[in-house]
Amino acid sequence: MGVLIEWQYPNKVNMSIGELLAIYTSQTMGNMALPRFATYSSDKLQIASYFGGEIHKDMIILFLEEGEEPKSYKDALITFYHNIMDGEHEHSRLELKFQEYFSKIVEHQQQSEAVLKSLEQKFENTLDLFKDLIQMLDARMTKFENNILNLTSSHLKGE
Repeated sequence: MGVLIEWQYPNKVNMSIGELLAIYTSQTMGNMALPRFATYSSDKLQIASYFGGEIHKDMIILFLEEGEEPKSYKDALITFYHNIMDGEHEHSRLELKFQEYFSKIVEHQQQSEAVLKSLEQKFENTLDLFKDLIQMLDARMTKFENNILNLTSSHLKGE
């Protein structure tokens, strides 16, 4: 039993056959007939993968950058896998299709991060406005309380 790399992008993934076999084995444990999406993390790497099960017995592995969320790649990885295995894309066009699928995901993630950053900034601005409002109301309340105390004090003195 071994691992055969039919295609990879970028052209050279710096991993031994033993490491790839360990990933393949960990991702395919259990019922080999069932297709499955899986994630794997170690000190050295983080991956998202899809195993085709009994029909194809192939696996596609996506090596992720630190901080990327493997589950966000699930739908695109499965779609890409089935398009390739079902022959919708020729192997000669794999690199191009791969770049198209995953550049869209990266673009979406970057847009999501930009929206999140914008929302965080708006939240901070709103929070600052509320802090200013609370300080202003607190100052007015203190002034109001002082006026009440002065009136009460004057009334008690009989002025």
